[in-house]
Amino acid sequence: MTAPLRVPGEMAQPIKDYLAANLPGLLTSDQFTVSLGVPANWTEQSKPHIGVFDDNGPLAWPIVAKHRLRLVVWAGDRTVARRIAGRCAGVILTHRIPGIANVIDPSTLSDGRDPHNGGTTAEWYATVRVRTVAV
Repeated sequence: MTAPLRVPGEMAQPIKDYLAANLPGLLTSDQFTVSLGVPANWTEQSKPHIGVFDDNGPLAWPIVAKHRLRLVVWAGDRTVARRIAGRCAGVILTHRIPGIANVIDPSTLSDGRDPHNGGTTAEWYATVRVRTVAV
């Protein structure tokens, strides 16, 4: 008899989907887009954009994967970028997101500028634990 096959669970897609579905009600003053990454044609004149990234991490086999979440908000100005990134952090830290075991080691927000599109960015990081999945 062979052991069941297990694979690391997905982290970025459930978080992206949850933010897209739940954040609009919490950010009624800001319209935005959200995806895994940033659209190639995004400019400072575009709506603010939330990019969700999985920057890898250790695996406690066969139980859990510890992904490093990088959340980046591109906007035309610092205030908007930080407001949206802060709301995202709050949602991710306080809501139970389906498929996510827990969120630990969050960072503070950091500011930046994207040299490719000129956008002002606000970034936030955390470790996200996701259970492995039997297939």
